Parts: sequence; C-alpha cells; structure tokens
Amino acid sequence: MVRIVPFLIIVLQIYCIYHAYKNNASFYWFLGIIFFPLIGCVAYLYITHAHKINIDNIEEGVKGLVHSDYQIQKMEKAVRSADTLNNKIRLADAYIDNQSYTQAVDLLSAALSGANKDDVGIQKRLIKAHYLSEDFDKAITYGNNIRNNSLFAQSDEKIAYARALQYQGQLKEADTVFQEMDLRFVNYKHRLEYCNFLIETDQPTAAKLKLETLLDEFEQMDKHEQRAKKGAYRAIQKLYGTL
Repeated sequence: MVRIVPFLIIVLQIYCIYHAYKNNASFYWFLGIIFFPLIGCVAYLYITHAHKINIDNIEEGVKGLVHSDYQIQKMEKAVRSADTLNNKIRLADAYIDNQSYTQAVDLLSAALSGANKDDVGIQKRLIKAHYLSEDFDKAITYGNNIRNNSLFAQSDEKIAYARALQYQGQLKEADTVFQEMDLRFVNYKHRLEYCNFLIETDQPTAAKLKLETLLDEFEQMDKHEQRAKKGAYRAIQKLYGTL
C-alpha cells in the first residue's frame, strides 16, 4: 500500500499539470504542483473543481431567489421538450408549492386521460390543489373516486379530503374519514388533525380523550421510536395543553 502512494501522487501531478496547461492556468500553479506535489495538487483541485461546483450551486440558488419562478420555467421547458407524465407531475408539484393552483389543476386535469384516466397519483394531487384553492366540491369529488384505494388510505391528501368534507358541512362523513386514518402507533399527523377537527366541531371531551390515547402510545414506545417521533409528540402535547 505504501508503495502505491508515490505512484498515485505522480498520476495526480500529471493530471493537474495537464489540466493547468489546457486551461491556461497561472505559472505559479505549475511551480506549486511540481515542487510541492501533494499540497499543490490538492489546492489546485479544490480551487478549480470543488470551488467551481460551489460557485455554480450558489449562482443557481441566486437565480432561484432573484427569479421566483426560475425552477418552474426550467420544468416547463422540460415538459415542452419531453411531454412525459413524470415531467408533468414534477411541474404540477412545483405549481402547488408556488401556490399556482390553477396551473396545477389545468395540467393535472389534462394528464388525467387515456391510460392515466384513473391514475391515483394524479387524483391525489388534484385533491390537494383543489383543497388549497378552496374548491372543496372538486376535492371531494376526486376523494370519493379513490377513497378505497390503498395508495390513498393513509396519505396526507386524505386529510385534505376529510377537511373538504368538513368545510362543506358534511361533518359526519368527515368524521368517518378521519376515523379510517385513526390507527394505533401510526399516522400521528392524521390523528392530530382529527383532534383539531374534534375541537373545531365542539367536541373537546372527545378530542382530549383522543390526545390522551396518543400520549399513552408514546409512553409505550422505546427510546428510538420516541426520538423519531418527537416532533409529533411535542405537537400533541401542545394541543393537549390548550384543553
């Protein structure tokens, strides 16, 4: 192994000299690489490679900050270049994140056709986009379509479906949907939303009992599970403290 090290340094030295020559590097780089092979090569590679990558990343980030729709424009271009479902999904997600719900709905609705007319992933995103734009009837329609699908059963979009039912006055149905997600030792985000729903619909006693059940579950977990779910635990404790 020791014998290989000098050989690797020589190879690295040759590469750096070649790269420096090809890119018209300063004369001082050649001196450093030749007379101080290891230090000179490491410094040269850092300045010309790692540093450049960092600068490129910073420039890309700045473009994203200065032009809030920069990444979306890139995705729109990708869709025009390759009109694939994956590209459309990525763009629709970006539209939703950017609160451009109308664009997201238009894109997803157009994609929900042909071989993809029953696609669960597209309909889940349509539920989310319609819910966030407060078009609760449409969110409910798509929720009804995929309610019994396993890919929808424990998803965040099912929370939006339950909330849409609530905001349209279908409280009993919303409660039933929340109960479908109320499974022990899992779905803490969903179950916390259920507790909020119970509070908002004037059922504080039921909410308190449910929160106590959740807190009891945390007490039964091992330390590793508790650490993994500490964010949910704190949110549950905080809500419990308000009752």
